[in-house]
Amino acid sequence: MKKIIIVVPTYNEEKVIEENLIKLNNFLKKHLSKYNWKIIVGDDSTDTTPQIVKRLVKKYPRIEYVWSGGKSKSRAEKKIWLSREADFYLCMDADLSADISHTPELIKGLEEGYDMVIGSRTAEESKRSRLINRKIISKTLIILIQTLFRTKITDFQCGLKGFNKKVIDNILPKMEALEVGFMDTEMIVVALDKKYKIKEIPVRWIDFRRDSKIPLFKGIIDGLLNLVKIKMKLIFGKYD
Repeated sequence: MKKIIIVVPTYNEEKVIEENLIKLNNFLKKHLSKYNWKIIVGDDSTDTTPQIVKRLVKKYPRIEYVWSGGKSKSRAEKKIWLSREADFYLCMDADLSADISHTPELIKGLEEGYDMVIGSRTAEESKRSRLINRKIISKTLIILIQTLFRTKITDFQCGLKGFNKKVIDNILPKMEALEVGFMDTEMIVVALDKKYKIKEIPVRWIDFRRDSKIPLFKGIIDGLLNLVKIKMKLIFGKYD
């Protein structure tokens, strides 16, 4: 039976975490019965999220709590994935912005031999409801990435992704864009450079964080600076 590790990074998710973890657990129990799966919450919250998740752990044996520290989604994912042995490694956002019904599609793509299967909010078949500032930042960065790295991939930051063990062993340890939440993009462009097989799937997506205060200009500039850093590392063979 193949093993799957699903990381759900959390930071102050007390309003939604219990309902969403139970929903995810029940869905996986029904639709991934042929796999040995585990949900691992990588947490660095300052609210009551830890207490809520630890209570759920006692009731649901396939949910685990890990304190990740550092207020970084990427740091939580990297820490947990590198510490566990599995066949497939998944991630999804705690608010379940990407519909969890797409999870079996991630697994199917990995079973077909793809190294990465990534959700796309911008594919033609996708159904999405996004905040305008997030949409502008995302679209701008996608154009920059496609231009800099000569790829037709349509989304790099969607929270729903799956990887095989080859990616975790060979690419993840070299990732450094942890504090800025840019590790997803870094992993994809490095995988493209190394000729890994990547599959995109359209997803249903809803921006649940209606109080988003992402500064538009700062978000684009920060993204551009990180893209340039990644490009330079590729040029100078820092990922070899």
